[in-house]
Amino acid sequence: GYNAGELVGKLGNPWNYVAKRVAIKPYPCGNLQQPAMDKLHEMVVENDIEAHQVERLAVKSLRLMPLNLTYHRPVTGLEGKFSMEFSLASILVLRKAGLMEYSDQVVSRPDDQDAIRKIDYTVFTDEEAEKNGWHLWTTFLDITLKDGRRLSARVDEAKGSANQPMTEDEVAEKFLDCAAFARMPTDRAKKAIDLILDLEKVGDIRELTSLLAMGS
Repeated sequence: GYNAGELVGKLGNPWNYVAKRVAIKPYPCGNLQQPAMDKLHEMVVENDIEAHQVERLAVKSLRLMPLNLTYHRPVTGLEGKFSMEFSLASILVLRKAGLMEYSDQVVSRPDDQDAIRKIDYTVFTDEEAEKNGWHLWTTFLDITLKDGRRLSARVDEAKGSANQPMTEDEVAEKFLDCAAFARMPTDRAKKAIDLILDLEKVGDIRELTSLLAMGS
């Protein structure tokens, strides 16, 4: 380890040593679903796909994923956080999956449950992964639409990772979603964002911490 003197000399020297290792998850669920969720969101938005148009959504990942994502027919918000099927169903139905979506009320909605039943989740073997250079997060998506169209994609890394960071606007949007879940007034949350993005010009940090303090 480092002693105090060594740490002081290394902090912020360089700053990008830290920045290149920071990851922010776009969605409030496990890391394992994130690449597939982000890619599916991109697919449904670019092709203007609605859940009722989907005949089947096939998703395929490394066999280790389902050992952690154990809920294939979730009915509660907590189960949804550990479910590939609900996480993708929420993107299909609502085009989002935030704190409000991972709730008992939303997971049990008939349209979400219907979308869950359309998802066929299978795995590839360790041998296939090694042969093809696939890794833990590699995931394949295959959407079959009722009109006969078929859309496929492969994703290896989620947005928000150190190699594919979220933009400031995307981080701010996530902050606003979390603030809404915490019932923070929108104008207060937006003021906090403005201060954070211009933090070096804030004269008194209490101006920011008072905005973020719950119940104040």
